[in-house]
Amino acid sequence: GQVFCIYRCILHHRKEQLSTDGEGRAWVDRCQRLSLPGSQRWAVLMVSGGHFAGAVFSGGVAVVHKTLHSYVTRRGQGQSQGTRDQHGNAPKSAGASLRRYNQAQFLEHVQDIISGWSEDLAGCSLI
Repeated sequence: GQVFCIYRCILHHRKEQLSTDGEGRAWVDRCQRLSLPGSQRWAVLMVSGGHFAGAVFSGGVAVVHKTLHSYVTRRGQGQSQGTRDQHGNAPKSAGASLRRYNQAQFLEHVQDIISGWSEDLAGCSLI
């Protein structure tokens, strides 16, 4: 037989219980549904530490895609300035102010991208 690797989150939500029979028929059915026409438009969105990457794929081809990077993390600390500020006694340095400003701008840019892709995202069967 053949072996396939698929991210579990593509097949079902983690809170959803997927019944399994002895042969895993429920899983096979889900995999087959992924290949049906009309279910092959997916969006992948990732955000972490001042980095954004997003794309909408139709049949394996990128329809739209975008990446962003912004200086929002504290060098050597590995955390965003906003996370540091939440712990109280927020630093008032020029670097901290710059990171706060960049974080607000970064969030605004990501929101603009997502709203610009609203029609593409509305047509996705999986985000």
